[in-house]
Formats: sequence, C-alpha cells, structure tokens
Amino acid sequence: MIIHMLHKNKVGQKMKKIYIYFFIFIFIFSAAGCKGTDNNQKRLEPNAEEKAMNEKELSLNIITTDKLLYNMVKDIVQDRHYTDYLFTSRDKIWNYKYSEDSINNISKKDLYFYWGSGMEPWATDFVDKLSKTKIGPINISRGVKTISFDRELKYQNISIKDNPYFWLNIDYYKVAMLNIKNAIQDKDSKDRAYYEDNFSKAIKDVEVYQKKLKEAADKLKEYTFVVDGDNLDYFLKYYGFKTIKIYNYGYQLTQNDIDNNLKLTDKLKDNNKVIFLYDSEQNKKANEEIINKFALKTGQISIYSSDIKYIDILQSNLSTLESIANVK
Repeated sequence: MIIHMLHKNKVGQKMKKIYIYFFIFIFIFSAAGCKGTDNNQKRLEPNAEEKAMNEKELSLNIITTDKLLYNMVKDIVQDRHYTDYLFTSRDKIWNYKYSEDSINNISKKDLYFYWGSGMEPWATDFVDKLSKTKIGPINISRGVKTISFDRELKYQNISIKDNPYFWLNIDYYKVAMLNIKNAIQDKDSKDRAYYEDNFSKAIKDVEVYQKKLKEAADKLKEYTFVVDGDNLDYFLKYYGFKTIKIYNYGYQLTQNDIDNNLKLTDKLKDNNKVIFLYDSEQNKKANEEIINKFALKTGQISIYSSDIKYIDILQSNLSTLESIANVK
C-alpha cells in the first residue's frame, strides 16, 4: 500500500513537471512568434516607405523644341513632370546653331521631343551627337506621311525637302500625340493609365473641331483657292480643296513663275468663287496686286505660332472657313 502510494506520488510529480515544461515551451514559442512578426513588419515597413518615396520622387525632365510642342506634351503629362522648351519663335528655331554645351545640357534630360519634319533643319545632326545614356530623343512625326516642298528650301548647306507643317492634317496631329504618349509611358510605366486618359481627352477635344472643320470645308467644294507657295499644302490636301498655286512671296521668281502668274486671268475669268488663302500678312501684302486685280476674297490660315495651343490653330482656321462659307 505504501509502495503503491509512493509510486503514485512520483507519477504525479512527473506529470506536473511535464505540464510545466509544456506551458513554458508554449510561452517561449508564442513570444518568439510575436517577436518574429514584429521584425517582419519592421522589415516590410521601410520597403513600403521607400517605394512610396520613390514613386513620389519620380519626376521626368522633359524638353521640347518650342512652345507649341511643349503644349502638346503638357496635354499628356499635365503637371506630373518638369517640362520646358528651347525656342520662342520659328526664326529662332531656323537660325539655331548648336554648341558642345547645348549638346551636353540636352543630354542630361530624360526626354527631348522634336518635330523632326524639317521644322528643325539641324535636328538630325544634333540628335546624333546627343549622349543617349539618359536622354530619349523622340521624333514626333514618326509615322507621318510627309509632303515634299515643290520648291526646296536651303538651310546652310542642307536642302530642306519636307514640308514641316504636317499638323495641319488633323490625323497626323493624332499620330504625333500618340508618339508623345507612348514615349512618356515607356519612361513612367506606373502611370500608364493616367497618360492614356489625358491622351484620350486631348484627342476628343480636337475631334470636336475636326468635325466642324470638315463640315465647313464641305460647304466650300465649289470654291477655288489661290495660294502663294507650299506652306498650306497639308491643309489644302486634307480638306480636298481645288487649288491654284503661284510663287511670289519669298521666292526668286523664274520666268515660268512669271508666266503662270500672268495666266491667272484665264483661270479666274468669270469665276466669282475664288478665295486667296495666306498664312502671313507678309504673304498677303506681296500679292495685293493679284488680289485687287481679280477682286479676290481673302482668308488667313493659321499654321504656326509659338504662343498658342493646337486647339487655337483649329479654332482660328474654323473661323476663317465659316466666314468664307457665310459670304453671300
């Protein structure tokens, strides 16, 4: 009996020790688990903060040739990135002579958008010299079917064959905007949807004017348009206008030019639906004799300005076409 009780006592003490050890083990394991969780959180939190900081600090440095192109880029990026432009006028673009410093400065940017259609006669050589380590030079006219000048222009020793004013064809403007949007998305892929939305809005805004311009142009199919030079070629071909082209302002006239100008009498005789279209006051003034001789109605087509947006060009040209169509 005594032996049995002693044995039972020993078993009880042994079981008690097992229970104690078991609870100690559970406590240590739980504490270690909590500590591990805290450590994991501490390891994750800096990564999350760092990611947020990186996203916040991402800011592209973008440069464009001029303000018209700058405004097109801004339609895509809004205020998301720093954007600037190089030139404030067409003459400054044309007369630009780049230096080693300008090459180095532009090479430090993230993106350089240029027209690439003859607007910058120095662009091909300039872009070739840029260090491509960081900068992404983007020719926004890539994919545009360019029109050649009937009369080539000269820039230093370079012959300019392509007419630069492709954006007068609204479909080509859309191609240029697509090139801009894609280039920015490639550099900042995390905000692809943001740039896509901005692109869609810009295109929809333009399409409002595109429809109105087509409607106004359709009312003028019976008219003949006299133009001096090649600057309006994209505009005239896009709307399918009947055209008589002369060469007068800014050209060294050949005998053939003079003869063609004299033949205008036969072409315009007994035709009261003739409009003289011009893109500058200088162009109009150079042709005052012809305008007065044939009592031509006139209309100005906006092709370029450093101080306006693309929408402003469309609005101006719509007003011109509508005013012509409304003349009785």
